[in-house]
Amino acid sequence: DGMEPIELPPPSILKPVELWTGKQAFGVLLRPNRKNKVIVNIEAPEKNYTKKGESMCPCDGWVIFRNSELLSGNLGKKILGGAKNGIFFRLIRDSGPSSAIACMSRLAKGTSRWLMNRGMTIGIDDVNAGYGRLANANKRGVTEEKLRIMDEKYAVVGQRIVEYNQGTLQLKPGCNAEQTLEAVVNGELGQIRDLVGGMCEKTLHYLNK
Repeated sequence: DGMEPIELPPPSILKPVELWTGKQAFGVLLRPNRKNKVIVNIEAPEKNYTKKGESMCPCDGWVIFRNSELLSGNLGKKILGGAKNGIFFRLIRDSGPSSAIACMSRLAKGTSRWLMNRGMTIGIDDVNAGYGRLANANKRGVTEEKLRIMDEKYAVVGQRIVEYNQGTLQLKPGCNAEQTLEAVVNGELGQIRDLVGGMCEKTLHYLNK
């Protein structure tokens, strides 16, 4: 596809130099020129959607595609992944597998070239909710809250193990004692991941996907 003609949209910034936004760049990756018949229309929330404002979401979490142009929203795993409302599912359904393959190829090449030319860095504020430019008094409690949740869930798991050893564990429908204990332990430990992950999403910068 190196010989495919590319039609650049009008730049968002004209002076002092012409600049295009990332949304415009993705629109070109999706539909390089007007002869291309790929038309995508999607309106869906991303993972960081704040549940209010839709396209005016302060975290830019409401994704809108109109005629293959990305009008709002930042793209994450929910839209670019294998979800039923994702962009590649829509491409396969509406335009055929070849269109989805071509878009994936352009996206992979563009990403590779960007990383090769610009690189990528990561700092402590990208992975630790209690440090960096967004640190404040409220975020100092993330570690303490994590320890509290872990202690609480570990206590529940410990109690269920005691009940299992004593033969008093209440069985789940269709499960024996071992299966019930495994389901309970997996459920309680999974809640640790979900609760702590939710806290980190609220405290880390919204651009940190």
